[in-house]
Amino acid sequence: WPPPWAERCPRRCGAPPAPLGGPDVWVYGYLPYWVDGVDAVPWDHVTHVAFFDVGLNSDGSLSSTSRWTSIAQELVSTAHGQGVKVHLTLTCFDDDVMDAILPSATQRAKVVQNVVNLVDAYDADGVSVDFEGMSASNRDGLVNLVAELSAAVDEVTVATPAVDWSGAYDYDALAAASDALFIMGYDYHWSGGDPGPVAPLYGGDPWSKYSIDWTIEDYITYGGPPERIL
Repeated sequence: WPPPWAERCPRRCGAPPAPLGGPDVWVYGYLPYWVDGVDAVPWDHVTHVAFFDVGLNSDGSLSSTSRWTSIAQELVSTAHGQGVKVHLTLTCFDDDVMDAILPSATQRAKVVQNVVNLVDAYDADGVSVDFEGMSASNRDGLVNLVAELSAAVDEVTVATPAVDWSGAYDYDALAAASDALFIMGYDYHWSGGDPGPVAPLYGGDPWSKYSIDWTIEDYITYGGPPERIL
């Protein structure tokens, strides 16, 4: 004691090692609240499960927390028994809420404490931060929130866009502040746009240049370390 993996888990030496015989790289899956129970997870094929989701209010409080509290004990116990880590997904898709929270150190501190309370109450392993449609004015605020969460929990990932149209996501700074950037590699085409593949591996005729291949190169160009890209 401590076991050889404990130094990777400074706050929680009881956290599980990587699954024996499982993947030797991160395989990161999301378990949405509308799926029935933990049996939906292919435990042998993942290293991490992010439960989706709890929301964020403009006063720093969290919404829909019962989604997490109703399953967290069973989820964490099952996952740890399989050598899989559990993250809680914090979401925000509302510009007004992001504008109220991200520029303010005081409001960010409230969010961090509220999230940590939920993570620690069930001995979970980290947080997935999923803030979408963010304006460039909140670029630094998101980096600060991610860094502050990283100081408070063992692991933090950030869900990041396929194409950052507004220049709002600072890839290199977010990567430095977190453990991984999870590329949301879909919605290159959507129901309101021109026909095309939702998650194309490669771009070009007859489609645009935008594709998962293009996205990964874009991340690397703007400082996203390949070893931290999921």
